[in-house]
Amino acid sequence: MLGKKIVYQTGEAKITAFEFTVPVGAPVAPHTQSFPVLLIIQQGEVALNYRDGKSRVYRPDDAFIEDVGVVRSSKNTRDVPIKAIVVAIGVDGQKIMTPVE
Repeated sequence: MLGKKIVYQTGEAKITAFEFTVPVGAPVAPHTQSFPVLLIIQQGEVALNYRDGKSRVYRPDDAFIEDVGVVRSSKNTRDVPIKAIVVAIGVDGQKIMTPVE
């Protein structure tokens, strides 16, 4: 999290949890979140790169919240797949992740 306040959307709440896997060397395309998303890294290492030039690296047992509306991309920087638990605290009918060009 980059120091922004957590803002909740209006509407019917929907909490979604799942395991997210990123293959070795694979990128995750630039995207934003519509609502707060908690990630807990279980395996591997992920480098998050923000449009403003900042970057952060997360490793196993690290947990963080992806800020709403902040454009980011990421990449698996290790020789094992990234496995993360994702908990999206959102609104029914809204996408968790929106791709950005």
